[in-house]
Amino acid sequence: FVARVGAGGTSLGRAVHSVMERIGWDGSGLAEAVALHAAAEGTDPDTVAALARAGAEWAARTVAGREVREMFLSAMIGDTLTEGFVDLLWRDADGEFHLADWKTDRKSTPAEIDRAMEDYRIQAGAYAAMCERTLGKRPKTMTFVFLRALAEGREGAVRSVEPTDDLVAEAERGIQSSGRTR
Repeated sequence: FVARVGAGGTSLGRAVHSVMERIGWDGSGLAEAVALHAAAEGTDPDTVAALARAGAEWAARTVAGREVREMFLSAMIGDTLTEGFVDLLWRDADGEFHLADWKTDRKSTPAEIDRAMEDYRIQAGAYAAMCERTLGKRPKTMTFVFLRALAEGREGAVRSVEPTDDLVAEAERGIQSSGRTR
């Protein structure tokens, strides 16, 4: 059985993720990447640019050290092959791994984000389990960056989850019982 974590997405999400994979955190290459990927996905280039710019500015302030974008992870969890792409993985000066996930959905108020985090925290546990099995080390944090809220300057647009033993075990049980996470 195969479980895909975080699979799917909208045309806006695919365009923003493609742009985030290719631009410099200083914004270099933004205009070209937006023109290409917004057109390919048939979505509004101004929205794609605003969300990607907000994400790049956050990453420029936050990410230090070596990074990998759109990293594929695959691991056996029980008898389930579990796969997913981590939007951003980096290692800090202490050698700790950190993960980030770009969220492009319409959730932008603190209350909407709070409700979404109930599901996303399980995603954090699943990615932590895959990272630990693949890289030999559990990430210290998984950060969900709600790009729309960030672009609008709203409070609570960036939420970090510490993948505790309990959270990872809960995600593993969910994968083994249903074969997927949200």
